[in-house]
Amino acid sequence: MTTMLQEDAMARHGAATGRNAATGRGSATGTGGKPASGRPVVFVTMLALAALGVLVLLVVGPVLPMPLAVLGAAALMGVVGLAWWVAGPRL
Repeated sequence: MTTMLQEDAMARHGAATGRNAATGRGSATGTGGKPASGRPVVFVTMLALAALGVLVLLVVGPVLPMPLAVLGAAALMGVVGLAWWVAGPRL
């Protein structure tokens, strides 16, 4: 009775499916899965803007009136939602 090492089993599975076991990439195209899409620069910029807004809200929030603080938090949540809708990764 012979035993098969895990690496051998992965290589055999990769040969059967046409994928490289080490990288998870397809052998025919050299890429794994769907290509990246969306607008990553705009997405990261909008998320960074929202993160800075949250930081400002955390620092300044205690001195703001409650309705203004809630409005600011809702606006920042809207920026995050807009970032996903407009420029987010397309899954």
